[in-house]
Amino acid sequence: MSETTRVKNREALQSQIKKIPMLPTIPVIAQDILMLADNSATSLSRLVNIIETDPAISLRIISVSNSVFFGFRQPSASLAEAVSRIGFDYVKNIALGVSFMTLFRDVNKKDAPIYDKIYRHSMAVGLTSRVLLQRMKPWLTGLQSLRSDELIINGILHDVGYLIMNRFFSPQFNEVLELAHGGMPMLSAEERVFEFNHCDIGSWMAEEWSLPESVVLTARYHHAPSLLENGVSYAAVVHLADSLVDECNMKAVDNESSYVLDSACYDIFDIEEYKLKQLKSLIMEEEVLQDLF
Repeated sequence: MSETTRVKNREALQSQIKKIPMLPTIPVIAQDILMLADNSATSLSRLVNIIETDPAISLRIISVSNSVFFGFRQPSASLAEAVSRIGFDYVKNIALGVSFMTLFRDVNKKDAPIYDKIYRHSMAVGLTSRVLLQRMKPWLTGLQSLRSDELIINGILHDVGYLIMNRFFSPQFNEVLELAHGGMPMLSAEERVFEFNHCDIGSWMAEEWSLPESVVLTARYHHAPSLLENGVSYAAVVHLADSLVDECNMKAVDNESSYVLDSACYDIFDIEEYKLKQLKSLIMEEEVLQDLF
């Protein structure tokens, strides 16, 4: 996408945002979590107390800790045990991601199936990103600067733009889904209806929440990481995870066409196509998405 097009999209985005009666502000639970500065015993206990104020998030954390992503033989019986087992930094970022996504649930449950599908996809991408990073780190020095706990929240929030469209622009989003059902690529359908896409509005929301720059950039460039000048990035890893989750038939939305992999990934990760396919096959064989939800 050219810079001229991006500026045009930005103007269209600002016009649509003005139509939202009340913009979602950062959740209270997220504010409290962000104030925890380190993973000391005090902060660990405080994190458990904060998360326990929201039973839905507590259950999500326990569910994730019991998934094959973390490889424990015995399931966690409580939130405190889950936090202790998978670690402060992981739980902090997973809880942050989940708390932001819950802002966009429809209280009337009208669009619950769409929300649930986007939620499952987003969680799967966040955790698959972690697995990919661990697999690739030993042979790619450029990945050493990326933290797997931070990568998780980048993956969880990469499609927050879809949640915003679904929650606040439901009629237009349904138009997008109809166009996609007719064969038009999702990004093209979004730009046809909105004059911007979910990457634009997702990155804008991340900026409004003052989230880390990596989250903003991942939301904006997760479909085209080659547009980032720094090569290996959180956005690039999330892009690979996104394509893998798509192959596992866990798309963010119904009717979405096959995921288009940015061919520059082979250069970004210094990997040949057949090796990347082998890596994906290995992760799929391990069934890392099994029993996640």
